[in-house]
Amino acid sequence: MKLRYKFIIVALIGLPIGFLGRQALRPPMDRVASAIELFELYCVPFSSNTGVTISEDMVRLANIGVLQTWGSPQSNLMLELNTHSCVVSDTLESFSASEQAEFSNKFRDFVKEKFPMLQAEESILSESWDLHEMWMQYRGGDPRRWGVTLGRYEIEGAVAMTSITAYVQKE
Repeated sequence: MKLRYKFIIVALIGLPIGFLGRQALRPPMDRVASAIELFELYCVPFSSNTGVTISEDMVRLANIGVLQTWGSPQSNLMLELNTHSCVVSDTLESFSASEQAEFSNKFRDFVKEKFPMLQAEESILSESWDLHEMWMQYRGGDPRRWGVTLGRYEIEGAVAMTSITAYVQKE
């Protein structure tokens, strides 16, 4: 009987301590790198009309007509696909201020490397948004126009969301 109580006490104390210890030993998730990896894995091929297969690691959040939404349980990032665009965002858990700055800088570098054909353009939203940058190919009004954007409406609060979007290349 005493052995049974000892086992219960060890289990009640040991399991939470073990779980917390495991969390403390696990390296923190690099959400910035994860966002760019998701974008490269899904949105880059999507933008060039290449088929996209969603990994089993992703959890489907919505399937509403042409809008398909998944979440990454590891990074708390969201992936949205529809007919014309692919978006990776921090909607599920906003980036910290330091992550926002790091993410913006790394994404700009990513665009230069992966999309050399795109040109930076002045955004009409740059005055009303905290951050809105565009890299496009072809002028506005050209039916072939496509590109990528980086946006953040507000730094914090209810609508604080940082997103990167790729639009489908039109032939």
